[in-house]
Amino acid sequence: MRTFISTLLVMLAAVLSQAQVGDSIASRMALQRYVFPQEKIHVMTDKPRYMAGDTIWFRAWVVDAASHQPVDASQFVYVELQNPLDTVVTRIKLRQCDGAFSGHIALSPAMAEGTYQLTAYTMFMQSLGERYFFKRLIEVTSPLATHYRIVSQPQWDDNALNMNVRIENRQDGSLCSYYRMGYVTNNSKWHRRMSGDGVVRFSLKGKELDSPAILVMFDHYKKYITMPRRGDDYELSFFPEGGYLVPQHDCAMTFKALSSDGNCAVVTGRIIDSTGREVASLSTIHDGMGLVRFMPQAGMTYTAIVTDAMGLNKQFVLPAVRERATVLHVEHPSDTMITVRAVGHDAQTGIVVVQQRGNVLAVGQGDITLDLRQIPAGVVQCLLLDEHWHRLSERLFFNADKGRVAMAISTDKVNYGARELVCVSGRLIGASIPQGDYAVSVTDDRAVALESASEICVNLLLQSELKGRINNPEYYFADESPSRYADLDMLMMTQGWSRYDLSQALRGHLAEPQFPIEKSQVVSGRVTSEWRKQPIQNATVNLMVPKAGIIEQGVTDADGRFNLSLSNFPDGGQCVLQATDEKGKRIMNVKIDEDTYPQVVGLDIVADTHHAVKENDYLDSELLRATTIDGMRNILLDEVTVVSSKAKAEDIFELISQTHFDEETFKREGITTLEEVVRKIAGIRIVGGNIVSARGATSIFGNSRYNSVPVFINASGLDGELNVNADVSHPIGLGTRTAIKADASAGDMPQGSSSSSETSDQSLFSSLSDLSELSHVVQFQDIKRIEYIAPNTANFLGSQAGKAGALIIITKTGEEMAKSKVKNYYLHTITPLGYQKPAEFYAPRYDHGDCGTGEGTDLRNTLYWNPKVSVDSEGKSSFDFYTNDVGDTSYSVTIEGVTHDGQLIHAKHAVVVR
Repeated sequence: MRTFISTLLVMLAAVLSQAQVGDSIASRMALQRYVFPQEKIHVMTDKPRYMAGDTIWFRAWVVDAASHQPVDASQFVYVELQNPLDTVVTRIKLRQCDGAFSGHIALSPAMAEGTYQLTAYTMFMQSLGERYFFKRLIEVTSPLATHYRIVSQPQWDDNALNMNVRIENRQDGSLCSYYRMGYVTNNSKWHRRMSGDGVVRFSLKGKELDSPAILVMFDHYKKYITMPRRGDDYELSFFPEGGYLVPQHDCAMTFKALSSDGNCAVVTGRIIDSTGREVASLSTIHDGMGLVRFMPQAGMTYTAIVTDAMGLNKQFVLPAVRERATVLHVEHPSDTMITVRAVGHDAQTGIVVVQQRGNVLAVGQGDITLDLRQIPAGVVQCLLLDEHWHRLSERLFFNADKGRVAMAISTDKVNYGARELVCVSGRLIGASIPQGDYAVSVTDDRAVALESASEICVNLLLQSELKGRINNPEYYFADESPSRYADLDMLMMTQGWSRYDLSQALRGHLAEPQFPIEKSQVVSGRVTSEWRKQPIQNATVNLMVPKAGIIEQGVTDADGRFNLSLSNFPDGGQCVLQATDEKGKRIMNVKIDEDTYPQVVGLDIVADTHHAVKENDYLDSELLRATTIDGMRNILLDEVTVVSSKAKAEDIFELISQTHFDEETFKREGITTLEEVVRKIAGIRIVGGNIVSARGATSIFGNSRYNSVPVFINASGLDGELNVNADVSHPIGLGTRTAIKADASAGDMPQGSSSSSETSDQSLFSSLSDLSELSHVVQFQDIKRIEYIAPNTANFLGSQAGKAGALIIITKTGEEMAKSKVKNYYLHTITPLGYQKPAEFYAPRYDHGDCGTGEGTDLRNTLYWNPKVSVDSEGKSSFDFYTNDVGDTSYSVTIEGVTHDGQLIHAKHAVVVR
């Protein structure tokens, strides 16, 4: 009896001790999360693939990394579009509006075709490193791809990559002629070729081979070609379960085979010991990964002899057997239970800690059995620690139970016709707190390839938790087959979790953020004396934002530094700063800090992305959409600006102009470039860097081109004479020609002008339509007025102007230029990146009669986008949209979001159109 009581007391003491240890670990991890809370970001876009000239619509969710509950500590989210050469093409700043971070990126029609990277982050996320930023690949196709294609054929020799590149007709594959051809890598040096019609051959050597892509241009068709890598070799990496092979225990070991070009390799082989005896066979199962089991022996070495699909034989030495190692093994006794077991030397003395996203789930010694139904979905980390909290072993597993909240979606009808209203209702099922919101996108399956890589569950539960990029992560969420779970477990054994270092935190070395949470826009800098450049303390710095009506004031510290916060600073606003000393005297030397942004590493593009929509079907759909008269594309509602004329026109051009811009308009609308002006004029657009008419083109592609809009510079007088006083005869860039027509025929001359050489220098009209050339001819700050005269009205300026309209640029006089260039050395202006103003996605409402397009011309491929659809307390929501004119198709309704308590929403639904 005494023995039984003694044994019971010892067991009770051990249980109490373990409970105390568990409480201590949980409290220390809670302190770590408090000291360094972490954020995750997920971004949903309206579709995965775009045509240059389209608009990317997106919604970003910022959530707490531990609970996935939405957080709003960071006031701004930065979204960048990065080209394949790792250059940021567009950067925007989002401010939360109506409880959501949503925005858009308008793609230039002249954008090069290629695979771009969309990156999203907060400044606070830099503390963890850019590898935890949200990243996804976005495909952009050139409109010219509907008629042509650029084909590349790489060939490797000993020290160079030989490229054969050509441009051919998409329909019959025939070679196309070109006027100018060029290519460039990340060394930024353009290599150019003159006109031709065959295959262009060039070689890349040395540092050029380090470039992630090659930008190739045939006239106005530009395309990024992913730099091919050598694929004639492969390597194997081995990952014993728990980190080590331990003797006399059945050990599971995963391996991963990668070819030298970065793709997953397929290998088969066998494992032999140091005596030559075969102990196991191996072969890759999924995505270059495989699993092998055998019982290692002490003192024995093991070698893998493998062969890849090309027949290349190689040998790899396995990790050494560790006699004194203790590791964790994970077993699945049932579908709902999992056991974590310590095996090896001193297996009963180590402390096993099971945690998920910084939340401690279990602590103990020996075996720990967990009910997966009681654990949230996602990556779970199991750690084996010694008595000093040092890490001995690590093992990850993934709980795929309850990955998302189910949503029942229904429509008011089964089938729909053209331009018919679709009413959609949704209801969350099984959500503990159903309140929240979601984003919804409706796309046409004929034109838009759906992918699941954007799923919120894929990103927040898997990709954002692990080191490195996971190839094809959506595969692990596709179905619930046993093979998928086995493949997912192999993935867990080849990855590592590192958001928090639990071992360091338990020893009192808490991780701390290196970057503060961004609460507002900040303008900072330093004020110094004029001659000695010494810091001036207690200087008053006044900041004004005239466009936004903002006035802020601050005082410098002992080092002369100042920090001014702007609570409401939209993009395009200009800040004016002036500093005065304690006596009120103005100070000249004010150095303003430039905004800095993290350097983002681009994702490896190891192969072309494949889509459910066939390439030809997609391009045919885009061609029809682009060439249909009045065909609707995604537009911003504020894209067209109509500006009224003055009461008294200065000349005939202003009198008859359709759209008028002057210096007051430039200041009021924050316009700083000629390109911004052109994009605001209804009736013209920019294609391939050229200003062209949006109407009247017989064919957009092929040999027939857009109608170029002639640009007249320094037009003056009521008789329509044009005084061209700029030297524009030099060639500019690829595919451009002489800018002035010195031999223009009388039919192309303004009325009242002479075609003789004696007067041609004073009355010739400029054929400039290339923005790059225009920037050499006239500086924007020297422009006084811009007028656009519509086609037909502009007949008196020549036949081309009569077809396409005319752009009239009036420059300032010498006296006006001199006044505008007087510099005030006490006023300092900067234009920091402000937040993007909200814009509404355009979707027609046929019941309101607000869409005047003809029958058969509504070819939208994104039919509906709403970044925020609210869910009520009962989990219900609704929205509606109109169908397009594409018959016999189906639409995909994609929904993603987060409830208030951190449950993830993801659902899809099909709508049939007959």
